[in-house]
Amino acid sequence: MMSAVMIENVAELVTQLDSDDPVVVSQARRALRQAADALIDPKKAAERGALADALVAELNAKVDPPAGPRMTNVPDGAPPPQIPQHAAATRRYLCQILATIADDAQVPELARALQDLDVRDAVRGVLGSIPTIVSVFALTRELNRAVGPEFRAGVLGALGQGRWRDAMAATANALKDSDPTVRLAALEALASFPEAGNDKLFAAATQSGTPREQARAWAARVRLAETLYWAGETRDAMTIYQRIADDPAEGPWRKAARVALEREKA
Repeated sequence: MMSAVMIENVAELVTQLDSDDPVVVSQARRALRQAADALIDPKKAAERGALADALVAELNAKVDPPAGPRMTNVPDGAPPPQIPQHAAATRRYLCQILATIADDAQVPELARALQDLDVRDAVRGVLGSIPTIVSVFALTRELNRAVGPEFRAGVLGALGQGRWRDAMAATANALKDSDPTVRLAALEALASFPEAGNDKLFAAATQSGTPREQARAWAARVRLAETLYWAGETRDAMTIYQRIADDPAEGPWRKAARVALEREKA
């Protein structure tokens, strides 16, 4: 188990990341990275978890704001809200390290960090790197309440990379989003799930939206077929390829489908 001294050193090193001296920052970065790299061995899970706990605590650490004019949105008599202890650049670097060592135990605190608008994309990346259902549920919950199409699109991308079937329904539901960026991200994420029944959703998407959106929908449909093919669902994959090849809409997707069909015949 990591010693208490080491945990204290972590807090000190994270504070050094906030320094205006680039040499101090570089040395602190290197020390933290080396500490994480030294714990990759599966036999060091306990030590790795202790380091991850220490880092996520620093990620969420808050302090009172400096004295100054009172915030207009704070009721009289109420204390001003606390602010992050560490700079945004520091918090984002912590996420880089956490992406290599975090696991289920850190998911609740990482989910809380998603409310930090300065680093939520970096935190979403950490959650996406944890290949467990606990992390998937955290991302799915965030998808339902997140504001901003870019962030929702990023969450969908992470769900697609994980390919957890429990996330498929939430991903498909995002096809109803009012923002085309989110709808396309949902479609492209859905192409990662080897589920032939979803092809009807792709077929519908190729018939709506702008020409550019339709082209991306066709490309996603081809990728769905590829996903099925490499998952061993060859018959379903060939059926979708044939539908694409038979459709009158011209585009590179028809050539890709024909190539796949010829490859299978050969």
